[in-house]
Amino acid sequence: MLEHYDKEMTKVEEPIKPQWQPTLKDILNDKEKSSLFGDMLKRDNDTEIANRLAEGNLTEGDISSLEERRTTFTETMKRVESLKETITPATLEAFARNNKDFEKILKLVGPDSAVAIYKKQIAEFSISDPDRFTALANATENYNSYLAGDWKETDTFVKDELKKLNVKESSYAKALAIEDEVDRAKALRGAVREGYGWFKKTGDWLSAGALSKGKVGLLEEGKDVIDDARAKLQYYRSQVGDTLSASTEGNEIMRKALSQELVGDKMESKPATGFKEMKNSVMTESALQQQWSAYKKHNEDISKVSWEELEQDRKTMARNEFTQAQKDLYKQTNKDKTGFWGTVFGAFAEMFVSNNNNENTLN
Repeated sequence: MLEHYDKEMTKVEEPIKPQWQPTLKDILNDKEKSSLFGDMLKRDNDTEIANRLAEGNLTEGDISSLEERRTTFTETMKRVESLKETITPATLEAFARNNKDFEKILKLVGPDSAVAIYKKQIAEFSISDPDRFTALANATENYNSYLAGDWKETDTFVKDELKKLNVKESSYAKALAIEDEVDRAKALRGAVREGYGWFKKTGDWLSAGALSKGKVGLLEEGKDVIDDARAKLQYYRSQVGDTLSASTEGNEIMRKALSQELVGDKMESKPATGFKEMKNSVMTESALQQQWSAYKKHNEDISKVSWEELEQDRKTMARNEFTQAQKDLYKQTNKDKTGFWGTVFGAFAEMFVSNNNNENTLN
């Protein structure tokens, strides 16, 4: 009974589900994400906790610290994806029309290439330059929030009013765009008359617009509401354009990508080196012992006699030679695996081999 009651009360209380996706395990098992997560740890000088994570030897307090970093990373990646969805050729052109500095950038490569640059580099940019990224994300979110809120509400209100007045949206928009008041009034009257039948249209014409006068007045009043909404939209577009311009000009990653696009070079991005990939590159103790057995078997100097018969100095020399050979082999095998985890596990691999350079392991 109590268990059933607990379940029912849980439904009633509607608790907020824990936001644990993706887990840190998911992040570390993903090559691209773990590479970015490592860059974030490096940026925040969290090398020590990264080393303990690589060694599988977390200490007290590391769990909470890693959860804080997972949350920060996850929220950042969510904002990255939101930005990617917002950045299209059409939106970039709109931002450029409302910001001269960003317009200069867009004129260099065009909207399609600019979209490719931003979408390819934005994740790395979010980690390397958090302040500029936050400014860009905030401006973009404000823009999207306005579109989904006040802009949409105003648009719905105007459409409903036009339906009541039987006026076409396209005709109203064209009329409102006319700057001269007299010409605009004529165009608005024409938009109203489009909804009249032949008899009423003729009557309005013969009465010098007496029938349509009231509707024309309402449509003219609506211009202030629409102009105010558009002015706010232009402001938010300008804010996004401003932060895009600052992000592109002020960040080395973005400038380099722009330069490569300008001269027609293939856009380069830092190769991702994942946590799991580098963890698997470190030899286990059993694998090390297998390599050691093979080394002793194929080494002519020490295979002539049994290992037990060798002098202690020669054994030490053999262990040192083997250890150095393993270090050199690891470096050669993983020379192209750069990045934060490459550095962390490179140091860990060297330490692991050195620590096992003893008679208990290499015997």
